[in-house]
Amino acid sequence: MSKKAKNDGRRNDLGYAFISHSSACEALRTNGVNHPRWPDAPRLLPTHGGCVARQRELARVARAEDFDELGIVSRPVDVLVPNNQLRSKGKQARTHSWFNLLPPHSLLRMSSHVLVSSPEFTLLQLANIYIRQEDSIDRSVAYLRAERETRGILGIDGKPEFEDFRRWDKIAAQVQVAQVAMEFCGMYRLPVGPNGKTKYKCQQLTSIEAIRGFIESIPPTNTYKHSTAFKSLDVLLPWVLEHSRSPMETSMALMLTLPVECGGYELPKPKLNATPERFGEHEVEADLLWEEAKLVLEYDSKEFHASKGADKIDADIERANRMRAVGYKALEVTPGLAMNHYKLDTLARQIAGLLGVSLREEDHVVLFRRSMLHKLLFATGDPS
Repeated sequence: MSKKAKNDGRRNDLGYAFISHSSACEALRTNGVNHPRWPDAPRLLPTHGGCVARQRELARVARAEDFDELGIVSRPVDVLVPNNQLRSKGKQARTHSWFNLLPPHSLLRMSSHVLVSSPEFTLLQLANIYIRQEDSIDRSVAYLRAERETRGILGIDGKPEFEDFRRWDKIAAQVQVAQVAMEFCGMYRLPVGPNGKTKYKCQQLTSIEAIRGFIESIPPTNTYKHSTAFKSLDVLLPWVLEHSRSPMETSMALMLTLPVECGGYELPKPKLNATPERFGEHEVEADLLWEEAKLVLEYDSKEFHASKGADKIDADIERANRMRAVGYKALEVTPGLAMNHYKLDTLARQIAGLLGVSLREEDHVVLFRRSMLHKLLFATGDPS
């Protein structure tokens, strides 16, 4: 037998790797969604060697299909398997059971033996949030003890407020899924790998309408329809805004509009990168636009824009001037302002005043979660 024939035989014996969760995010960020969809009709994942589940099997596929080229660079790789008996744990693979019918067109065939979860299917997987109870309880106890000690030092009477970190950890996990959803519904891609860079001016991978359509396509008889993932995705999907052009725009939009219970300011939702007014043949787009109030919020990173030249800065100033000239109120936010919790709080109150809305009263828990949410959304320090 020739060497080529032997290699072809080995490739045909590889089976199929069904990439999911965080690994699917990496592949989607690298290769997009312009690939054939599978399956055409609802069906189960293949068994009897058709679905890669073992560590060695995945290692063989990774070598044959060049996972790095597909953007799947982190290890272990997230893969779907048809039942719990096929699950395994190791350095190569992190397996997840999917024993229900696969929804039509829920995977993208990115190579001969690699199928990647679609953006909609990936978000459903990420929404299946599991919180380690022990860690959350330990954090709650430590927080309560620290507050009791602080009250004693300051001579403050009364019982310390109790913050349930189990609740906060769930909120934080949902917010992180919402961030991914806004990226997929936006025009940027987060870095893949330690040396990766954020990409801009990208095509949307999906839309809110497509995500809802995917959810509705799964019949009620599917047991997964009643899972934690569906309930969580149903909660967080209303938080998602489309057309974000950068991680900072996503963070700003979520901080201003998330429910108070999650640490947000619960302001009315703006449109992102929308056109408030036409000027001849030119369209002027606002970063965040509240149309009824004729209010726009522009993100201004002079350090970031400086690398793009003075023309970009001039264009931004000209755009803001045009909007002001036709009656729009234009506020600006810089990286330094956004990443300072107290300065951003002042901006949020200014926006609320211009929108004519009142912020809800804040208690101990709200203030704590607002601080935690700000840290979660702006921790990267990415000025883009």
